Amino acid sequence: MGKLKEINNLNIIIQARFNSSRLKGKILKKINNKEVLLIMIERLKKFRSNIIVNISKKNPYKIINFCKRNKIKYFVGSDNNVLKRYYDCATKFKTKIIVRIPSDCPLIDTKIVEKGMKLFLNKKYS
Repeated sequence: MGKLKEINNLNIIIQARFNSSRLKGKILKKINNKEVLLIMIERLKKFRSNIIVNISKKNPYKIINFCKRNKIKYFVGSDNNVLKRYYDCATKFKTKIIVRIPSDCPLIDTKIVEKGMKLFLNKKYS
């Protein structure tokens, strides 16, 4: 784990949007008094502190306020072009390696994420 914390230009970028068609605002819903997004971020920070929340322009204010309250980096970009939003976010934060995570996985298995990062960094793709 220690090695992963030391790599420059590697950021976990969490794709976040407030307007879900099935459950609007689900990433800010609370489980045991903690937002789903905060639970994820706390889990991911165990092995990587460079975490950025990548927000779509459509109704971003509640997520922006959440990020400011919790001192989390964020980027607001294109609604229609997710790839462009990631590219622009990575460019702003000088990211060379992106670990893309969806925002609605509070039970994310950080050991699997960490293992995937190690495989990628060791160039063991198959």
